[in-house]
Amino acid sequence: MARPSQYPLELRRRAVRMVAEVRPDYDTEWAAMKAVAAKLGIGTTETLRKWVRQDQVDADAWPGTTTEESAELKRLKRGNAELMRANEILKAAASFYALMESTIGLFKTELIKPRRPWKTLSDVELATAEYVDWYNHRRLRGETGHVPPVEYENNHYLTTTKPQVTPNI
Repeated sequence: MARPSQYPLELRRRAVRMVAEVRPDYDTEWAAMKAVAAKLGIGTTETLRKWVRQDQVDADAWPGTTTEESAELKRLKRGNAELMRANEILKAAASFYALMESTIGLFKTELIKPRRPWKTLSDVELATAEYVDWYNHRRLRGETGHVPPVEYENNHYLTTTKPQVTPNI
């Protein structure tokens, strides 16, 4: 985001008008700008030159992007960035939803359907707790080299963490 100008808008407009008014009194436009910048206490002549050029662009007297077009472009870029962020969130949510649906389907296939009919809700709850415990701690997965998840995780941390060195005091 651009920082706010240290010069008020009215001062900038006045300086641009003054350059147009005193231009005939000087050999070059730069000399007129330099004199106006000095009179009004504008830091550099280049700053005033940019204001004059932007005013000329806004008046269709100089090629370039108008102030209005620039503001609209900034607004559109912000809107585009917001849409891209929202799209990333939706993609992540869709992936999570697909994973959830897949896990629920696996749960139904491995536990619910083979054991039906269930007599009570308590039977389903107990079987679910046992299934979750087995799934998270003892189930062998091909992706992990047919090692139970707990053992795989322990091996991972043993190989990736550095041993803590305690200083001798």
